[in-house]
Amino acid sequence: MKWDVSIDQNGQQPYSDTENLLNYETCMNPYAYCLPRYAKMSEDFVNAPEVIQSGANGFISTSLSDENGIFAEQPLITITFDRLKSSNGINMVFNRASGDYANALKISWYKDDVLVHEKEFAPDGVDYFCKEQVSLFNKIQIVFYSTNRPYRYLWLSVMKIQRMTDTGGLKIVYDDIALGASEDSTAAADDKEYYVDLQNLKDGIEFPDYALCLPRYAKMDGSYSNVPEELTDMGYVSDSISDDKGVFSDPPCLVFTFTQNYSSVGITLRFNDYSGDYCSKVRIRWYRNEELIAEEIYTPNSADYFCYGVVDYYNRVEIYFLETSKPCRNVFLTRIIWGLIRVFKDDEIEDINCLMELNPISEEVSINTMDYTLRSKSEYAFEFQKRQKQTLYFDETILGIFYLKDGKQLGAKRYTVETQDIVGVLDNNSFMGGIYQEALTSDVLDSIMQGENVDYFLDDAFADTKISGYLSITSKRNALQQLAFAIGALVDTSYDRKLYLYPQQKDVSGEFTERDIRLGLTVNHTDIVSGVRLYVHTYSEGTEVSELYKGLLDGTTRLEFSEPYHSLSITNGAIDECGVNYACITGSGEEVVLSGTKYNHSTQCIVKENPKITQNKNIAEVKEATLVTAGNAQDVLNRVYDYYAGNETISFKAAIEDQELGNCVRVSTGFKGVMTGNITKLDFKFSRRKITAEVTVK
Repeated sequence: MKWDVSIDQNGQQPYSDTENLLNYETCMNPYAYCLPRYAKMSEDFVNAPEVIQSGANGFISTSLSDENGIFAEQPLITITFDRLKSSNGINMVFNRASGDYANALKISWYKDDVLVHEKEFAPDGVDYFCKEQVSLFNKIQIVFYSTNRPYRYLWLSVMKIQRMTDTGGLKIVYDDIALGASEDSTAAADDKEYYVDLQNLKDGIEFPDYALCLPRYAKMDGSYSNVPEELTDMGYVSDSISDDKGVFSDPPCLVFTFTQNYSSVGITLRFNDYSGDYCSKVRIRWYRNEELIAEEIYTPNSADYFCYGVVDYYNRVEIYFLETSKPCRNVFLTRIIWGLIRVFKDDEIEDINCLMELNPISEEVSINTMDYTLRSKSEYAFEFQKRQKQTLYFDETILGIFYLKDGKQLGAKRYTVETQDIVGVLDNNSFMGGIYQEALTSDVLDSIMQGENVDYFLDDAFADTKISGYLSITSKRNALQQLAFAIGALVDTSYDRKLYLYPQQKDVSGEFTERDIRLGLTVNHTDIVSGVRLYVHTYSEGTEVSELYKGLLDGTTRLEFSEPYHSLSITNGAIDECGVNYACITGSGEEVVLSGTKYNHSTQCIVKENPKITQNKNIAEVKEATLVTAGNAQDVLNRVYDYYAGNETISFKAAIEDQELGNCVRVSTGFKGVMTGNITKLDFKFSRRKITAEVTVK
């Protein structure tokens, strides 16, 4: 099973197996179960053994349907994904041996435990496709109501989730926003209802289906519910109500203040997306301190409206709501975006290159990139700002999240955009390092990712893994690489909103058949590595005191050390902040002396060699992995040796269906039969309906 999938159920036979339920079909054994009219009196069925061995049996429920084929205790299967998925539906194969199947079931799709969609199905055979297009979910629940024959278990040989296709193809969602403005904003309003929490406007809310006591607001069709006693998550609702012409005599006003200056191409206002109510006339004023630098009146015509206006370096904004789209209405504002969310499809994207790579042992953490040329249909200018987020989709499935590295205008509406994933951003940000002694991996990861405002995920396999050793001052990308290498994790940013650390996949979860492979398959051979020499590091507190700084100091400075120190002390000054690699100190004009005690650092080597190779040895060395200590050295050595023992890589161009970076796959090479390895590189190319890629498997 893939690393990002788990399956739970509410009761299965001891020999039942869900490990490969989503990967490939397992043949149901033709056992003559003691069930009414189950087994034919022929050689097609055999007596069941006293003990049925577990594994490769598919899923078999403990629940048995009644005389009408109805389950009193309905079998329930829950599939949870760590990454978002999109699907055309689920193909289910039941019991081919006997012809038994579930003839009534319901599938519910969830995103972050919120119901996205649900539908009932009535299979009419053992091989049935539950067709339903659902995008962006991370949990599926399937409840089985009944079987096609009485007194039957639920037998499932396979459930294949079909990737969504023919739903728009290529799409890039570009957050052309003022970075940090939302987090830095403080909203205030005198005219508001008592239950309003203006913090709702930062991330946005969906306006609830409450039947508010306003003229012609709620329809009497069951789509609205009664207002509860306690109101939450309502966004901004004004206390004032517009008159019978939709005009406010004293317009409600929202004031946003910021601690820094920001620039944006405008402001997006989202109103009541449930009833469709919005403000049809607003005035916006931008200030820099007390100076009014821009003012504009807008006339929104929908519940989601962009107020275009390029304004640079503002730190206060006032929004006056002058009129509503319907008479006798409050202001209903559910979100404010300091910029514009742009959506580009293949009719605007002229050329695109997207490269994704990973290393199975994390000896390097690659930067995934996406570069494209755009011929925009919009009249709105761009406000290129580094680290603006861009999400790449194909048929509503996320392929990756990238951040602006560079943007250039080539013509009136033609632009070129260069982006990189979060690893590229981390490569430009410093990490101050530290000495670690049996530290939880999660704590070290938290310290590396601190302040990045990016979600990240550490697989449960590393929940109890502890780390010892040392990290110098380095980039956060390098620190992440050192950590992943030491624990045996892959670092992956593809296919979802997060940065993921998970173990190398060794179970086959996909394949490239001869039909998938387009052209140019080659098997490349590198020099055989006959062994690995690994340096094991030890750090301990020493006793040698060193003078780290001496000089006149009036003010504050930060000192960075070339090696770790502990027990820092200072004369004629103060240590404001410090770690083993640095110190921030303050002086008042006198001579300041900073001292510290060195850590002792020693190394030893361990070696693993191929005993069959006695001549022309080629030993790979790993010297600078400073989180490799006596506690994890042997595991690291074995991983590195196993990686270098394979000196073949397969390269080819192929159609991409559900194969993903990092998957363990079978490849039909033709001349060398079927080979197995992990996908380490995907260089994507996009057409209107298909994805192809230059693929590397090692």
